[in-house]
Amino acid sequence: MHRAYPDLGVIWIDAHADANTPRTSPSAHYHGMPAAHLLGWFEDPLPGFEWFTPGCLEETRLAYIGLRDIDAEEGRMLRASNVHVFTMREVDKYGIAKVIEMALSAIDPNK
Repeated sequence: MHRAYPDLGVIWIDAHADANTPRTSPSAHYHGMPAAHLLGWFEDPLPGFEWFTPGCLEETRLAYIGLRDIDAEEGRMLRASNVHVFTMREVDKYGIAKVIEMALSAIDPNK
């Protein structure tokens, strides 16, 4: 997708960031890691994913909406990154329509 659409951005709507790595995941289950894999945050290649190019999504091109349940290390990594995060607090404060507008603006490649 990234090769075909180099300006691709992702809006991830979820209560969970799914941004743990094999090193940070409390459960070690991959279902809590796909965003980190997309962003290239894994320290080592993951067996079975030789076909995949980690880091195929730039941090600035990812916006989360609705986060409310984030693991401690996952939160530290997100705060240290250039990923855009809109928690449930922002959704409650501004409303979903405004938050979607803000997220789209945040990942806009023409900005």
